[in-house]
Amino acid sequence: RRVSSVFPPAIMAVSLDGAVAALLVLLCSQPALGGWEDRRPTLLSTRAENEVLIFTKSTGYVHESTPFAAAFLAQAAQRLGFKPVVSNDSALLEKSNDDCGFDAIVFVSNTGELFDTEKEHLSAHIDAGKGVLGLHSVIGAFRSEYKMADGTRNSTYSSNLMENIFGAHFAWHAAPHPPACEGKVTIAAEEGRRLGLEGRIDFEFSHHGEFFNFDKNPADTEGIVTIATVDESSYDGGLMGTIHPVVWRRELGNNHAPIFYCGLGHGKENYEPNVKSEVKEILEAGMKYVLGVNL
Repeated sequence: RRVSSVFPPAIMAVSLDGAVAALLVLLCSQPALGGWEDRRPTLLSTRAENEVLIFTKSTGYVHESTPFAAAFLAQAAQRLGFKPVVSNDSALLEKSNDDCGFDAIVFVSNTGELFDTEKEHLSAHIDAGKGVLGLHSVIGAFRSEYKMADGTRNSTYSSNLMENIFGAHFAWHAAPHPPACEGKVTIAAEEGRRLGLEGRIDFEFSHHGEFFNFDKNPADTEGIVTIATVDESSYDGGLMGTIHPVVWRRELGNNHAPIFYCGLGHGKENYEPNVKSEVKEILEAGMKYVLGVNL
Protein backbone atom coordinates (compact mmCIF):
# COMPACT_ATOMS: atom_id res chain seq x y z
CA ARG A 1 0.00 0.00 0.00
CA ARG A 2 1.12 3.54 -0.70
CA VAL A 3 0.29 6.80 1.01
CA SER A 4 -2.19 8.86 -0.94
CA SER A 5 -0.49 12.10 -1.87
CA VAL A 6 -1.20 15.60 -2.99
CA PHE A 7 2.43 16.63 -3.41
CA PRO A 8 4.35 19.40 -5.16
CA PRO A 9 6.63 17.98 -7.89
CA ALA A 10 9.62 17.53 -5.57
CA ILE A 11 7.70 15.45 -3.04
CA MET A 12 7.19 11.72 -3.26
CA ALA A 13 4.87 9.30 -1.54
CA VAL A 14 6.55 6.19 -0.18
CA SER A 15 5.37 2.73 0.75
CA LEU A 16 4.41 2.26 4.37
CA ASP A 17 5.31 -1.42 4.20
CA GLY A 18 8.77 -2.23 5.53
CA ALA A 19 10.80 -1.94 8.67
CA VAL A 20 11.61 1.76 8.61
CA ALA A 21 9.76 4.71 7.06
CA ALA A 22 11.88 6.62 4.54
CA LEU A 23 11.49 10.34 4.09
CA LEU A 24 7.89 11.08 3.15
CA VAL A 25 8.39 14.72 2.36
CA LEU A 26 10.97 17.32 1.45
CA LEU A 27 9.88 20.32 3.48
CA CYS A 28 9.56 23.45 1.38
CA SER A 29 10.00 26.99 2.67
CA GLN A 30 7.49 29.51 1.35
CA PRO A 31 6.62 31.81 4.26
CA ALA A 32 3.42 33.80 4.14
CA LEU A 33 2.57 36.35 6.81
CA GLY A 34 -0.91 37.21 7.98
CA GLY A 35 -2.89 38.08 11.06
CA TRP A 36 -5.68 35.96 12.53
CA GLU A 37 -9.13 37.45 12.94
CA ASP A 38 -12.26 35.60 13.97
CA ARG A 39 -13.27 34.92 10.38
CA ARG A 40 -15.41 32.01 9.24
CA PRO A 41 -14.68 31.38 5.54
CA THR A 42 -16.97 28.99 3.69
CA LEU A 43 -15.81 25.44 3.05
CA LEU A 44 -15.85 25.22 -0.72
CA SER A 45 -16.26 21.52 -1.40
CA THR A 46 -16.28 18.05 0.11
CA ARG A 47 -14.01 15.19 -0.89
CA ALA A 48 -15.58 12.07 -2.32
CA GLU A 49 -13.96 9.70 0.18
CA ASN A 50 -12.91 9.84 3.82
CA GLU A 51 -9.50 11.48 3.93
CA VAL A 52 -7.14 12.76 6.60
CA LEU A 53 -4.62 15.49 5.82
CA ILE A 54 -1.26 14.86 7.48
CA PHE A 55 0.45 18.22 7.11
CA THR A 56 4.25 18.20 7.37
CA LYS A 57 5.42 21.66 6.36
CA SER A 58 8.00 23.52 8.44
CA THR A 59 9.76 26.72 7.46
CA GLY A 60 11.66 27.03 10.75
CA TYR A 61 13.40 24.23 12.60
CA VAL A 62 12.79 20.92 10.83
CA HIS A 63 12.44 17.94 13.16
CA GLU A 64 14.31 14.82 12.10
CA SER A 65 11.33 12.84 13.36
CA THR A 66 8.78 14.47 11.03
CA PRO A 67 8.78 11.85 8.23
CA PHE A 68 8.74 9.00 10.75
CA ALA A 69 5.85 10.54 12.68
CA ALA A 70 4.00 11.20 9.40
CA ALA A 71 4.46 7.58 8.33
CA PHE A 72 3.07 6.31 11.63
CA LEU A 73 0.11 8.69 11.51
CA ALA A 74 -0.63 7.68 7.92
CA GLN A 75 -0.67 4.04 8.98
CA ALA A 76 -2.96 4.90 11.90
CA ALA A 77 -5.38 6.67 9.55
CA GLN A 78 -5.41 3.62 7.27
CA ARG A 79 -6.08 1.29 10.19
CA LEU A 80 -9.08 3.44 11.10
CA GLY A 81 -10.46 3.23 7.58
CA PHE A 82 -9.36 6.64 6.28
CA LYS A 83 -7.21 7.59 3.32
CA PRO A 84 -4.11 9.56 4.42
CA VAL A 85 -2.94 12.53 2.38
CA VAL A 86 0.61 13.39 3.44
CA SER A 87 1.62 16.79 2.14
CA ASN A 88 3.39 20.08 2.81
CA ASP A 89 1.29 21.97 0.26
CA SER A 90 0.02 25.17 1.91
CA ALA A 91 -2.82 25.46 -0.61
CA LEU A 92 -4.58 22.55 1.09
CA LEU A 93 -5.16 24.76 4.13
CA GLU A 94 -6.20 27.86 2.24
CA LYS A 95 -9.73 28.63 1.15
CA SER A 96 -8.54 29.40 -2.40
CA ASN A 97 -8.20 25.63 -2.75
CA ASP A 98 -11.50 24.14 -3.99
CA ASP A 99 -10.94 20.64 -2.63
CA CYS A 100 -10.26 20.87 1.09
CA GLY A 101 -12.99 18.81 2.77
CA PHE A 102 -10.80 16.57 4.92
CA ASP A 103 -12.37 14.60 7.77
CA ALA A 104 -9.48 15.60 10.04
CA ILE A 105 -6.32 17.67 9.80
CA VAL A 106 -3.14 16.50 11.53
CA PHE A 107 -0.21 18.87 12.11
CA VAL A 108 3.15 17.09 12.42
CA SER A 109 5.74 19.02 14.49
CA ASN A 110 5.37 22.09 12.28
CA THR A 111 7.33 25.33 12.72
CA GLY A 112 7.50 28.71 11.03
CA GLU A 113 5.05 30.19 8.54
CA LEU A 114 2.83 27.36 7.27
CA PHE A 115 0.24 29.01 5.01
CA ASP A 116 -1.40 32.36 4.31
CA THR A 117 -3.55 32.96 7.38
CA GLU A 118 -5.60 35.52 5.47
CA LYS A 119 -6.87 32.59 3.39
CA GLU A 120 -7.06 29.92 6.08
CA HIS A 121 -9.95 27.47 6.08
CA LEU A 122 -9.21 25.84 9.44
CA SER A 123 -11.96 27.95 11.00
CA ALA A 124 -14.50 26.55 8.54
CA HIS A 125 -13.16 23.02 9.11
CA ILE A 126 -13.71 23.46 12.87
CA ASP A 127 -17.10 25.12 12.38
CA ALA A 128 -18.16 22.00 10.49
CA GLY A 129 -17.35 19.94 13.60
CA LYS A 130 -14.26 18.30 12.10
CA GLY A 131 -11.22 17.38 14.16
CA VAL A 132 -7.68 18.70 14.39
CA LEU A 133 -4.70 16.89 15.92
CA GLY A 134 -1.52 18.76 16.74
CA LEU A 135 1.84 17.16 17.43
CA HIS A 136 4.69 18.67 19.42
CA SER A 137 5.93 21.99 17.98
CA VAL A 138 2.82 23.03 16.04
CA ILE A 139 1.89 25.33 18.93
CA GLY A 140 5.05 27.25 18.01
CA ALA A 141 4.07 27.69 14.36
CA PHE A 142 4.04 31.27 13.01
CA ARG A 143 6.68 32.15 15.61
CA SER A 144 9.96 33.98 15.16
CA GLU A 145 12.65 34.44 17.78
CA TYR A 146 14.83 37.45 18.49
CA LYS A 147 17.44 38.52 21.02
CA MET A 148 16.74 41.18 23.62
CA ALA A 149 19.28 43.91 24.44
CA ASP A 150 20.37 41.92 27.51
CA GLY A 151 21.10 38.87 25.35
CA THR A 152 18.03 36.88 26.34
CA ARG A 153 15.67 35.49 23.70
CA ASN A 154 12.07 36.36 23.13
CA SER A 155 9.38 35.36 20.64
CA THR A 156 6.82 37.06 18.48
CA TYR A 157 3.97 35.47 16.54
CA SER A 158 2.58 36.60 13.19
CA SER A 159 -0.69 34.77 13.91
CA ASN A 160 -2.63 33.56 16.95
CA LEU A 161 -4.42 30.87 14.95
CA MET A 162 -2.69 27.90 16.59
CA GLU A 163 -3.16 29.33 20.07
CA ASN A 164 -6.86 29.79 19.39
CA ILE A 165 -7.16 26.19 18.22
CA PHE A 166 -4.96 24.38 20.74
CA GLY A 167 -5.22 26.78 23.68
CA ALA A 168 -1.61 27.87 24.15
CA HIS A 169 1.54 29.04 22.43
CA PHE A 170 5.01 27.64 22.85
CA ALA A 171 6.95 30.05 25.06
CA TRP A 172 10.40 28.50 25.40
CA HIS A 173 12.07 25.18 25.93
CA ALA A 174 13.10 23.79 29.28
CA ALA A 175 16.83 24.41 29.85
CA PRO A 176 19.33 23.48 28.50
CA HIS A 177 18.94 24.31 24.80
CA PRO A 178 18.58 22.33 22.66
CA PRO A 179 16.50 20.56 25.29
CA ALA A 180 16.59 16.83 25.70
CA CYS A 181 15.87 15.46 29.12
CA GLU A 182 14.14 12.68 31.00
CA GLY A 183 10.86 13.48 32.71
CA LYS A 184 8.13 11.59 34.52
CA VAL A 185 4.81 11.66 32.68
CA THR A 186 1.48 10.72 34.26
CA ILE A 187 -1.76 10.02 32.40
CA ALA A 188 -4.98 10.92 34.19
CA ALA A 189 -6.63 7.56 34.89
CA GLU A 190 -10.13 8.60 33.83
CA GLU A 191 -8.88 10.08 30.58
CA GLY A 192 -6.62 7.12 29.90
CA ARG A 193 -9.55 4.75 30.22
CA ARG A 194 -11.80 7.00 28.14
CA LEU A 195 -9.25 7.01 25.31
CA GLY A 196 -8.71 3.25 25.45
CA LEU A 197 -5.16 3.44 26.78
CA GLU A 198 -5.69 1.24 29.82
CA GLY A 199 -3.74 -1.99 29.43
CA ARG A 200 -1.87 -0.62 26.42
CA ILE A 201 0.60 1.61 28.26
CA ASP A 202 1.45 2.37 31.87
CA PHE A 203 -0.22 5.50 33.17
CA GLU A 204 3.13 6.58 34.64
CA PHE A 205 6.24 6.41 32.50
CA SER A 206 9.58 8.07 31.90
CA HIS A 207 9.88 10.03 28.66
CA HIS A 208 13.02 11.41 27.02
CA GLY A 209 12.39 14.52 24.98
CA GLU A 210 11.38 18.17 25.10
CA PHE A 211 8.92 19.58 27.61
CA PHE A 212 7.62 22.92 26.42
CA ASN A 213 6.66 25.81 28.64
CA PHE A 214 3.66 27.80 27.37
CA ASP A 215 2.60 31.43 27.33
CA LYS A 216 -0.29 30.37 29.58
CA ASN A 217 -1.18 27.12 31.28
CA PRO A 218 -3.71 25.14 29.20
CA ALA A 219 -4.97 23.53 32.41
CA ASP A 220 -6.37 26.93 33.43
CA THR A 221 -8.43 27.34 30.24
CA GLU A 222 -12.11 26.46 30.48
CA GLY A 223 -12.99 23.52 28.28
CA ILE A 224 -9.50 22.06 28.02
CA VAL A 225 -9.21 18.58 29.52
CA THR A 226 -5.73 17.57 30.65
CA ILE A 227 -4.87 14.02 29.61
CA ALA A 228 -1.22 13.80 30.68
CA THR A 229 1.18 15.92 32.73
CA VAL A 230 4.92 16.00 33.33
CA ASP A 231 6.31 16.20 36.85
CA GLU A 232 8.50 19.32 36.90
CA SER A 233 10.48 17.94 39.85
CA SER A 234 11.75 15.16 37.56
CA TYR A 235 13.69 17.50 35.24
CA ASP A 236 15.15 21.01 35.13
CA GLY A 237 13.48 23.99 33.49
CA GLY A 238 9.76 23.53 34.02
CA LEU A 239 7.89 26.77 34.66
CA MET A 240 4.22 25.81 34.52
CA GLY A 241 3.80 24.72 38.15
CA THR A 242 2.15 21.75 39.80
CA ILE A 243 0.07 20.90 36.73
CA HIS A 244 2.18 20.97 33.58
CA PRO A 245 0.07 19.50 30.75
CA VAL A 246 1.77 17.68 27.88
CA VAL A 247 -1.32 16.07 26.31
CA TRP A 248 -4.81 17.56 26.27
CA ARG A 249 -8.09 17.74 24.37
CA ARG A 250 -10.95 20.16 23.90
CA GLU A 251 -14.01 20.80 21.75
CA LEU A 252 -14.51 23.98 19.74
CA GLY A 253 -17.48 25.61 18.08
CA ASN A 254 -21.19 24.93 17.99
CA ASN A 255 -20.56 21.55 16.37
CA HIS A 256 -18.06 20.50 19.06
CA ALA A 257 -15.05 19.94 16.80
CA PRO A 258 -12.63 17.59 18.62
CA ILE A 259 -9.15 19.05 19.14
CA PHE A 260 -6.26 16.95 20.43
CA TYR A 261 -2.71 18.04 21.25
CA CYS A 262 0.34 15.92 22.15
CA GLY A 263 3.49 17.78 23.17
CA LEU A 264 5.58 14.61 23.39
CA GLY A 265 7.30 12.94 20.45
CA HIS A 266 10.28 15.14 19.60
CA GLY A 267 12.65 12.27 18.67
CA LYS A 268 12.30 9.79 15.83
CA GLU A 269 12.81 6.90 18.25
CA ASN A 270 9.19 7.42 19.33
CA TYR A 271 7.95 6.19 15.93
CA GLU A 272 10.11 3.15 15.24
CA PRO A 273 8.07 0.41 13.57
CA ASN A 274 7.43 -2.79 15.48
CA VAL A 275 8.44 -1.08 18.72
CA LYS A 276 5.76 -0.20 21.24
CA SER A 277 5.94 3.38 22.49
CA GLU A 278 3.78 5.55 24.68
CA VAL A 279 3.77 8.32 22.07
CA LYS A 280 2.43 6.04 19.33
CA GLU A 281 -0.35 4.76 21.60
CA ILE A 282 -1.31 8.30 22.64
CA LEU A 283 -1.33 9.53 19.04
CA GLU A 284 -3.43 6.61 17.83
CA ALA A 285 -5.91 7.37 20.61
CA GLY A 286 -5.82 11.00 19.52
CA MET A 287 -6.55 10.03 15.92
CA LYS A 288 -9.59 8.07 17.08
CA TYR A 289 -10.74 11.04 19.13
CA VAL A 290 -10.52 13.61 16.32
CA LEU A 291 -12.13 11.18 13.84
CA GLY A 292 -14.88 10.08 16.24
CA VAL A 293 -13.88 6.42 16.01
CA ASN A 294 -14.74 3.93 18.79
CA LEU A 295 -15.55 6.53 21.40
